[in-house]
Amino acid sequence: MLEARNILDRAKGAINALKAGDAYSWESLWVNAVVSLRSVGHVLDKTDSSDEASDAAKKIIAEHWQSWKSVCDDCEESDCEDCGTWVFKEFIEPTRNSLIKENQGMPTCTVKTYGEYDEHVEVTLTLENGEDGVGMLEYAADWLEGELDEIEEEIEAEAKS
Repeated sequence: MLEARNILDRAKGAINALKAGDAYSWESLWVNAVVSLRSVGHVLDKTDSSDEASDAAKKIIAEHWQSWKSVCDDCEESDCEDCGTWVFKEFIEPTRNSLIKENQGMPTCTVKTYGEYDEHVEVTLTLENGEDGVGMLEYAADWLEGELDEIEEEIEAEAKS
């Protein structure tokens, strides 16, 4: 199993807590989720393709990692929706950079309470472009999970050949 998957699991934990409506710590959960999603690539590149990895694994990881950061070969656009890399280039990377480097990139938080004693809380996070923040985090996590699945399958197939 790729070590990057452990980082992805951390991001999913933060996303699940945001979905549960944690109105008090949504800011730290947001930062945790975004930074963890971005860290998946770093851990994949630096840890999963370390000296202990096979040459085939290093090559497969490098190809995927580079594709996340570069222009899509199929459509020659940096924000190709067909291949999915746009979520890394247009959401994960710039949002992490805004948070860490500029103290920007926080969504707008709306908290609604309901129930007889306001015991139910609904937290909505809205991005600058009007998108659902938690929905984007979920989409990004799902995309990364698919990428890690593909990498692991390719490494396994290469090991068998």
